[in-house]
Amino acid sequence: SLTSKPTDVPDNSILVEKDTARRYWFSPQTGTTTTTYDHYTSTGSQFDGLFTGNIIRGGIKIVSGSPAIDTYIQKVKLSVKKLGSPSGNLTITVRDDSDTILASGTLANSSITTSYADYEITLDSAVKLAINYRVMGEYSGGDGSNNFIMEMQQTTIESGYENTKHNGSAYSSYGTGYRPSFTFDSTPTSITLPATWTLGFVDERGV
Repeated sequence: SLTSKPTDVPDNSILVEKDTARRYWFSPQTGTTTTTYDHYTSTGSQFDGLFTGNIIRGGIKIVSGSPAIDTYIQKVKLSVKKLGSPSGNLTITVRDDSDTILASGTLANSSITTSYADYEITLDSAVKLAINYRVMGEYSGGDGSNNFIMEMQQTTIESGYENTKHNGSAYSSYGTGYRPSFTFDSTPTSITLPATWTLGFVDERGV
């Protein structure tokens, strides 16, 4: 029998194992995103500015007990403004526990004003969240006079989440009493998930 199966095939393809006569169907799968971390507000305090030499990533870390674990995310809502005239765009990412980017979306510089406003960014793919994953706003560039600033609330973050930032070298916390003003999928939506091989035939030998 096969120890691995191809994934770069059309939906509804059939695979037959010659030695066992098992047949598998390659079927598309669907799911629904879930509103979990939901603390968007446009009346909070603010993150430090995102720019090279200061903080280049800021956002949320999923920790033990989080209601977001095993749910899907494809949209992130946040409040942000720009200071001065930074070049480049703000990127929203989902990073796994190895810090690999699993999905991302772009908020164009031209859309961001010098006053706080809310934006919802659609990621390029849906991600199933797990412990130690991070949902981040990211920007590397600019300086102390030209950067992007994301809002937060001055209150304790709920159980299952931590605030988190990265200075270009390592992650750390913003400290207690700060809750980033993000929402994960404010309106749950249907999503297409990676197709899977499903066993659909057993031959006369009972294999």
